[in-house]
Amino acid sequence: MDAAIQQYQIALRLKPDFEKAHNNLGVAYSSKGLLDMAMEEFKITLRLAPDYADAHYNLAVVYLKRGDVDMARTELELALTIRPDLYGAQQLFNSIISR
Repeated sequence: MDAAIQQYQIALRLKPDFEKAHNNLGVAYSSKGLLDMAMEEFKITLRLAPDYADAHYNLAVVYLKRGDVDMARTELELALTIRPDLYGAQQLFNSIISR
C-alpha cells in the first residue's frame, strides 16, 4: 500500500486537481488507519467533484470508523442520491438505519 500512496502522491504533484487520485489516496490512507489523512483527501475530492458518489461513500466509511454515525448517514444519503445503485452504500445505509 505504501507504493500506491507514493504513486498517488506523484500523480497529484503532476495534476493537483485529479479527483480520482485524491479519492484513491484517501482509500489507501483509510486502509492503513490514517483516518484524518483519508478524510482530508475525500473532502478535497468532493470540493473538486461534488457529485462523486464513491467519495461520499468513502467519507461515510471514515466517519463510521470514527464513530460519527450521523455524518456517515448524511454522506451515504448524498452518495445514494447521486448513484442509487451504489451497492456498498446501500448496504451500509441499511445497516445504519436498522440500528
